[in-house]
Amino acid sequence: MHAERSTLERALALSQARQRFVSDRTEAESARQEEERLLADLDLVLTRIRAEEYRRRPGARRW
Repeated sequence: MHAERSTLERALALSQARQRFVSDRTEAESARQEEERLLADLDLVLTRIRAEEYRRRPGARRW
């Protein structure tokens, strides 16, 4: 999961750089939409990581 997080974070940084430095408006809009998708994916991965870390704690409650 941490490798997936790292990959998403790198892709997110590239998407943000594309938004800042491209001159074509459609390319910038495409990068913005990609950023939205990557942020949602990153949120899911981070939530899974937190859940897994919680389960490993002693006395962790099962929902």
